[in-house]
Amino acid sequence: MLNPTLTTPSSTISFRLSKITTIPSQQVNRLPRTTSDPGTHVTALPLQSSPNHAERRVEEETNASLRQSVFREFQSVIQTENGGEYIIGTEYDEFATLWRENRGGDPFKENGVLERCCAYCINKAEELREIQTVDPGVFTNAMNTELHWWTLEANTWKLVKSLVGLRTHPQPEPEIPEKDLIQLSDAMLNEKLQNRESRETLAVRAWLEDTARPFQPVEIRPGYWPHTVKHVGRVGSADAPGNIVRTVDPDAPIREGRNLHPNDAEYEANMHRTVYEYVRRGCVGDAVDLYVACDQQWRAAGLRGNVLANDPASEGGGLKVGNANRGLWKHVAFKAASKIGIDPYERAVLAVFVGDAANALPVCTSWEDQLWVRYCALHEALIDRNLASVPLLYDRNDDFLELEVPPDALPPAAIFESLEKNENVYIKRAAHEAFHVTQKNIVLDTIGSFITHVKSQLLPGDSTSSSKSITSPHFLRFMTHFVLILKELPISIPVDEADLIVEEYVKLLTNARKNHVIAFYASHLPNGVQVERYATFLQDVLGDDDVIDYLQLAKTYGLDSLAIARRTVQMVFQSGVLQMDVRDTPARDLLIAQVNAVPTPLEDRQICALGLLLTYPTLHGDALWCANMLMRRFLAVGRVNSALAVRKYLQQALQAENYLDVLVHSDWLTASLVDKTATSRDHDNGDNEMGDAMTEHMQYMAFLDAMKIQADWLSLWYRRPGSIGVGMDGSTSVEYREWVLDLKAITKNATEAFESLLDGTWLLPEIDEDADAMEADDNEDILCEKQLLRDIYVPQMVLFLHQIYRETQDIIIGNADKATTLAERAQSEEHLVDHFTKADRMDEFLAMVNQSVNALV
Repeated sequence: MLNPTLTTPSSTISFRLSKITTIPSQQVNRLPRTTSDPGTHVTALPLQSSPNHAERRVEEETNASLRQSVFREFQSVIQTENGGEYIIGTEYDEFATLWRENRGGDPFKENGVLERCCAYCINKAEELREIQTVDPGVFTNAMNTELHWWTLEANTWKLVKSLVGLRTHPQPEPEIPEKDLIQLSDAMLNEKLQNRESRETLAVRAWLEDTARPFQPVEIRPGYWPHTVKHVGRVGSADAPGNIVRTVDPDAPIREGRNLHPNDAEYEANMHRTVYEYVRRGCVGDAVDLYVACDQQWRAAGLRGNVLANDPASEGGGLKVGNANRGLWKHVAFKAASKIGIDPYERAVLAVFVGDAANALPVCTSWEDQLWVRYCALHEALIDRNLASVPLLYDRNDDFLELEVPPDALPPAAIFESLEKNENVYIKRAAHEAFHVTQKNIVLDTIGSFITHVKSQLLPGDSTSSSKSITSPHFLRFMTHFVLILKELPISIPVDEADLIVEEYVKLLTNARKNHVIAFYASHLPNGVQVERYATFLQDVLGDDDVIDYLQLAKTYGLDSLAIARRTVQMVFQSGVLQMDVRDTPARDLLIAQVNAVPTPLEDRQICALGLLLTYPTLHGDALWCANMLMRRFLAVGRVNSALAVRKYLQQALQAENYLDVLVHSDWLTASLVDKTATSRDHDNGDNEMGDAMTEHMQYMAFLDAMKIQADWLSLWYRRPGSIGVGMDGSTSVEYREWVLDLKAITKNATEAFESLLDGTWLLPEIDEDADAMEADDNEDILCEKQLLRDIYVPQMVLFLHQIYRETQDIIIGNADKATTLAERAQSEEHLVDHFTKADRMDEFLAMVNQSVNALV
């Protein structure tokens, strides 16, 4: 027996087939009661709210015990907008495994995917029944609901295999001359006249018999009414007291209007109920054997009266069986089934055999029972139609008896309509359950319109309270696999609607973190949708260690992994740097982050997205472009530390300090070194673009190196020893001398780095006059952003450099002159003045100039 204990996860997931939110862990154990809110799109359990107190109590108990169900080894809990919850368990992974193992095979073959789906569902139901039998105290309402759903799903897979398989493998229907039919017996005639309608009717009837619920038959008791016989024999037939029959022939109870002995009456009722249950399951032979074993051979003979007569002498030999006067038997049986005084189950058995639905329905307690009775009547009507379609060998005359027969059977569509409008509220409600609706549409061969209906229920705002079970994850799982079967068959279905159902299932799996099966289902979507859905999934799991494995899975299942990687990065950037309006950044008020600051989670997420592009050498160009965009836009908002994090990530991902050696193609390097003149057009245009991108990236790296050195310089400067002269001879301390040496070295590195960046070419654009309009727009945005960076950081670098020269002028000879030269240069070079002006930092510029003048004075 499985352990029904549930382990509560740290968080659960809220789900509306297209929406996900996180529920705090302290709320996990509070399961809100499912309501019939018309806005609900997913329900945890197919329960309907009711004003009835008893039903509300059961519903509340069901939700409260939901987590105690046997199927609770799970990764996620999907929550509906109205508070209902549904646990997405291992069955979703196991179904995917089952389906992958049978991909491409004949689904209808022995041990094919349909049989395995059915067996899986039956096994789930049996596990629950075991708990119900062995330990009923722990069997909750939630378990009972699961048992119901697994049973319905198993039954539906059986129907798909039998009926859809019959339609996709049609049997020939040869024309048989009427003269040949006239000579045939009833049994052979009915066999020869079988057509699609009669085969499908028989298949539905056989399916209903095969899927009937288990029952406990009555024990066999030999002897003919033993208690009644004993009682009548003891007191004498004339003096039998009370209301017990005075004779013991089979017709005595009806003729005398008296009863059997109570013990016999009780057994008789149970026997008739068992006979009905046998017939309900297609086990007519067992029913006959029971009557014989109970010494009621006349009833056993009555059950054989409906068998069509054969003619072994002319039709292949064998035993002669069947009733040559079947029409007369049906007349008598119909009269008996209509007689009020007969046991209702005995009447129902006779009614089923003669096609009399009205007298069999009273004992039906379920949707399946009523459907079976109706289809038995329809099957019997089709047999009568076949037999009546061939003329008799002799003419009718006045001696022919007009036999009374049951009313005409309802056609299939009317049968299901009668169930949907049934007076029995439970049968009426069952008719609207998702799997029963599916079975109805399979039987009526209206699968296409049903797929359209399911699709409409999955769209926000379209579902109603009556469709809650249709949009539950359990049913969505079934419907997705049903659609996958149909797409492989020569059956016309609305492809777009079918694809949307599969897409919704992919969304469900994405939200439920069923990461290893998403690629398989996404592979069944149209190409464009594949990319969009899988990219949506990947952007949600960027932080997972297995994200690259997920991308490789996409390739394994035939998805365009390159397009997916590009689209994922685009999605991630759309929530980050692509939302920035960096051109409106006020340079003066910009707060420059410290180089050792930690990137924000959003920044880190965008940086990690580059790993998808680094997976394939083909996408290294995209990786370089995207890295440049991140650096450019991070710098535009002062996030120098995050731009540094981009470089660090590339170094780690490519496992190289000089990662450009791995990332850059030789053609890009060549293109980056040539002049952008007419002769440079000899190079491939793409190589020219990548050469520009590589140059841009190297300029960012040079700037970041300078900023890192400047941060180190500041750190060293503020660690200046507090005491200088400590020796008797006025010599400086060892610590101070070491500090000076370090300061001179780092000052040299810092000033060289900044001087090289201030030569006027840093991020200076080169205009491509041959670019088309779209490229020109993109280039215009990049040029504007580069110009912004120059306006922000050129003044900053000038001020940094001037500070270094000025602060070290007493320690490093010549730095005072260099500070003055830099101030004069800033005044004389128009582009530097222009950057200070655009950055609104002229006051700082003038202060720098004044400091240099004062130093000279």
